[in-house]
Amino acid sequence: MTLRFIGAWIACFVLCFGCVAGVLLALHFGLEPVQRVRFSEALLSAGGLLPLLVLVLLAATGFLAQWLTHAYFRPLRRLAEGTRLIASSNPGFRTEADGMTEVRRLAQAVNLLAEQRESAMNDVAVRIAQAHAELDEERNRLAALMSELAHSVVVCNAEGLILLYNQRARELFSGGVRKVGDRAPPAYIGLGRSLFSLIERDLVAHSIDYLGSRVAQGEPQPVAAFMIASGPGRLLRARMAPVTATAGAGKPGSAMEITGYVLLLEDASEEVALGERRDRLQQRLLENARAVLASIRAAAENLLNYPDADAARRQQFTAIINEEAHRLGAELEHATREYSDAIKSHWSPEQIRAVDLVELIRRRIESHYGLATHAAELDTDAWVNVDSYTMMLAVCALARRLAEEWGVRKVRFRVTAAARSVHLELEWTEARLPAATALAWEGAPLDLAGGADSLTFREVLQRHHGESWYESDPASE
Repeated sequence: MTLRFIGAWIACFVLCFGCVAGVLLALHFGLEPVQRVRFSEALLSAGGLLPLLVLVLLAATGFLAQWLTHAYFRPLRRLAEGTRLIASSNPGFRTEADGMTEVRRLAQAVNLLAEQRESAMNDVAVRIAQAHAELDEERNRLAALMSELAHSVVVCNAEGLILLYNQRARELFSGGVRKVGDRAPPAYIGLGRSLFSLIERDLVAHSIDYLGSRVAQGEPQPVAAFMIASGPGRLLRARMAPVTATAGAGKPGSAMEITGYVLLLEDASEEVALGERRDRLQQRLLENARAVLASIRAAAENLLNYPDADAARRQQFTAIINEEAHRLGAELEHATREYSDAIKSHWSPEQIRAVDLVELIRRRIESHYGLATHAAELDTDAWVNVDSYTMMLAVCALARRLAEEWGVRKVRFRVTAAARSVHLELEWTEARLPAATALAWEGAPLDLAGGADSLTFREVLQRHHGESWYESDPASE
């Protein structure tokens, strides 16, 4: 401020001295020659007054510079510092309205703008807080929904950073245990981690390129499906779908851009192993049956081509046919047993409404066995956790026995909920079934593959933690 005061003082002095000098020069050149000579003599005679005049000008300009400094420069400087403070770090600060009227009005205008800015910032902060709260609520709702899904779900952004995942995904990627000597670091899932730390980069990159090309071609819902080898002997089935948004929203001809990906994963190891087991069973059965049939065919051709062969020769060919036939029967029985074991091991419970399960059973009974079905009482709010396929086979097997062995032509279904269980009732009126027969049917095979080692009705109930009972109501007959 001292330098500014000195500068103002010098400027005022130079301005005033210049004004005085200008006035004197104007008077000098405006006079007649004789008057000009007299004016010059008068100035020379008053030369002793010149220092006094300079002192007066210095004093006057000093007071003028001091007034300007206190009335304008200092308030404007404080106003600039206060405005900078408001704009940078403290929106609630207000400047002091002092100095001349113009400066005070300027300070009041700055304070008004500061109040409006602070109000706008508070409003924005409230809206941001509301948006964060709504986002957290939506994220929690989505996480709760994802936790109920049967598949493992992973959501990531366009760079492959994980944004969201469910509990099944955590279990899927944290089930492996490192062995001694395994140099590969254990892969685990977490928010903010890269998807490439869980899945091979080239595989994911190829799927991303494929989805990008499909989106660029205008396909609305492209999906990339691939298999992942995760650990020794472990296979994961993956389906990846893009999350798209409009680039340059509001502009005509805006293209879609990929902002993230949703990955659905399921462990397909058991399914693949079951398929390989079935393939090996089929291949072995075909090879053994081909060899047995070739032996039987050769023996039969010999019997046909040599009708005059002696009894011993014919007995030898007949023994070959009998032996190979028994061998083929044993092979078929072994294959049937292995197939039934494979069916038993394939256990896939799922959530389904009881009324939908009954509808599936009724449709199969009517189409396969020609029985009329009727839904007497169905609880539409009841849900069950069952393997719908095996449960349908079990109930249909009972209906088939009723139709074939007891001549029943119509059955009724009733579904009621009781505490944590659901009662599924199968009713008929044409015949009274002995309790011993009902008990025998529980242990009889369901004939899934036509063999004696098929899954039984009792085993189906045990898998579903259920039980059966048989009641006869004479009043309804």
